[in-house]
Amino acid sequence: MKKLLIYHLIVLFTITACNNNNINDYSYSPQANSPKSNHQLSNTEIYKVKLDSTIISSKYGRIGQHKDSLYFLDKYNSFLYYIDTSGISTERLLGIGNSSSEINCGPISTHTFTRRGELIIFGSSDDIYIYSSELRHKKDASFRLKRDRNKMAPEVEKNPDDFETYTFPRFIVCRTFGDKVYINNNSTAHGFNYFETPDKYAQSCRIITEYDIPNKKIGRLLGNGLPEMYKGSSDKNYVFSEFTFDIDEKGNFYIAFLADSLIYKFNKDFKPATAFGYKGKDMDTDYISITKPKDIYQKANEQYNTKGWYTWIEYIPEKNWLCRSYHKGDSHNYDGLQIYKDNILIADINVPVGFRPIGYIHPYLYSDAVVENDKLLFYKIKIE
Repeated sequence: MKKLLIYHLIVLFTITACNNNNINDYSYSPQANSPKSNHQLSNTEIYKVKLDSTIISSKYGRIGQHKDSLYFLDKYNSFLYYIDTSGISTERLLGIGNSSSEINCGPISTHTFTRRGELIIFGSSDDIYIYSSELRHKKDASFRLKRDRNKMAPEVEKNPDDFETYTFPRFIVCRTFGDKVYINNNSTAHGFNYFETPDKYAQSCRIITEYDIPNKKIGRLLGNGLPEMYKGSSDKNYVFSEFTFDIDEKGNFYIAFLADSLIYKFNKDFKPATAFGYKGKDMDTDYISITKPKDIYQKANEQYNTKGWYTWIEYIPEKNWLCRSYHKGDSHNYDGLQIYKDNILIADINVPVGFRPIGYIHPYLYSDAVVENDKLLFYKIKIE
């Protein structure tokens, strides 16, 4: 009798374990009807600000906020300009070179400032450069990660738990919390990617890599799969299968997939907390089916311009706002911006095309850089 009972317990445990393998991070019941505030913010003042003509730029780069200042970091010439809220350059730093006040990494893939004021720059070859709060290169702290080339061979079956399986995505996001840095993942590896093996990838991919900067190594690979809407529809959702994310001051992660109306919140241990959100107004989400690899590039670029998708998410600690921008589609000459506070939608307003929120300096919400008529500019919006 005891042997029979033990046998049944073993079978039950095995079945339970197998079933758990089929449950990813999005299999819980989300908060399907997150409330809308009765008082929606709708009064806006929008200003277009051209960057100072003295700024030397390749037209590729990012505007960001560090403490109470705005800056522009160029992707190719590596100049970092501090700029005031009227777009005037107040200081130029870095640039290409080998001195301690310069950088020589080729194109900058992404970057982030830590709360201590250190600047962390990622090159294109797993090279990581650490700069002090005075923007002096900390050579001893900088490093290059080593990948196991055997795991990267085309004939080797890819493991979702291996760092080598992943690359930087098209829409790269770099965030920091504590002494760790977090970057979103993508995989184009043969045998494990959303186009070739969509079911497998949607079930078990790791969506974020944690970088342990002090110990010069990879930390955790976070996440487990994609949301339910990405299962069984990879032909139409492939182009929009990436995501953006941010981290609040408590370490909570907010994940916004490009095609998903829900925002997914995870705690600092990356355990699912809740999901909330509404579809943006007037979004054209009638995506084009892509079934051939040769069509990906053309149809992807086409749809980024013509279809509706969620372009960025940014947590604004000064206001406790979670801002999500979105593109409506080519039938509209403006984009949209949603603002959530404590999971409640408090605004859904029209903004200029290309507006992606990057920070708040009272009383304006600021956008990332936009290129218009070959000129760099940004927007600032006062919302009440």
